[in-house]
Amino acid sequence: MSTEKDRADVSENLRRWRKLDDRKDVQRRVMRALKTCEELMYHPGTDDAERRRCATTISQLARTYLNCLEVGEYEERISRLEELQSDPSTNGHSVL
Repeated sequence: MSTEKDRADVSENLRRWRKLDDRKDVQRRVMRALKTCEELMYHPGTDDAERRRCATTISQLARTYLNCLEVGEYEERISRLEELQSDPSTNGHSVL
């Protein structure tokens, strides 16, 4: 039976969880959720309906993780372009 303190702790954790600090934090949380779903999916006591939900969740989480990786690549490219444009030797033109 959950107590008032337990509910307050869960509520505080949810508030913290909803606050995403950066892309790396999102990736870490997605990986943690992926592992949890995989553990639940392969647990012997899990029924078929729950396994299907886990499979769907895993595919959604995998997509989210790939999107995070793409965002990281875009951030790196933009950063490099900004560095090249600010370099006096390129006269403000990016040369890639």
